[in-house]
Amino acid sequence: MATITLRIDDPTRDQLQSMADGRGVSVSELLRSAIDGLFDRDDRESPRRSVVPESLSAVDRRQLALLHRILARLVEDQTEDERLGHDGDTKYQLDRAEALEEGWTIEYDTEFHGMEPELSRRDCGLVMDILDMFRVMKHSIEAATEPIPKDIATMLSFSGFDLNDDFESRLLGYARSLIADGKWQELSDVFSDKKDRGNSHEPLLGAYRRMLGAYEPIWRGIVRRDGRKGYLLAVHELQQVAAAAVHPENRARRAGR
Repeated sequence: MATITLRIDDPTRDQLQSMADGRGVSVSELLRSAIDGLFDRDDRESPRRSVVPESLSAVDRRQLALLHRILARLVEDQTEDERLGHDGDTKYQLDRAEALEEGWTIEYDTEFHGMEPELSRRDCGLVMDILDMFRVMKHSIEAATEPIPKDIATMLSFSGFDLNDDFESRLLGYARSLIADGKWQELSDVFSDKKDRGNSHEPLLGAYRRMLGAYEPIWRGIVRRDGRKGYLLAVHELQQVAAAAVHPENRARRAGR
């Protein structure tokens, strides 16, 4: 991996350090994330990492097999909760127990089907930061004392995450869970069946990251210095965040017109 040396003034360094501390990451990680936003890319491995182990200990196999044998006696008692609708029947559970007891490692793919790689604290926090930002945007637009151009209001409205993107789909899954748990209810309409439960049908994470890069310094200024009532953004600040959503290449093309 290449190394870049960047010279900045002390106040900028202090601001970057403060921002990184607030997100629980290093300055290098913060800058890498900002660069990823410029190029609309993600720094995670692709394709998605497998969580299926090559081998299991005898103790793990025994414990999992016993759980399958217990489930074999219970699976016929189904409920309407879709999360309980993938346990198969008695034969399926006994087959899984046999595969574990016999040590057929190729069958571990079935055992761990549906298991996703962990979503890190950093990435969980990213989802929360994005939802927080759009909640503030929504309230700020509603409370604005002057008209907000329609295109600006649209850009500042949360549109979900792309279910067809490996990483964004995992962010969407966590966001859906948060909404279902009663959090960020101001944005719950985006997760309705009518709006495909938050599926944006296009990658948006790059734009969200650029918007966060513009929003967070404004937000910290409001909280630490202004003490502004309701912690809402002014119209010119909303315009700054909306402008950041546009990819740098598109900004250059617009400026050249």
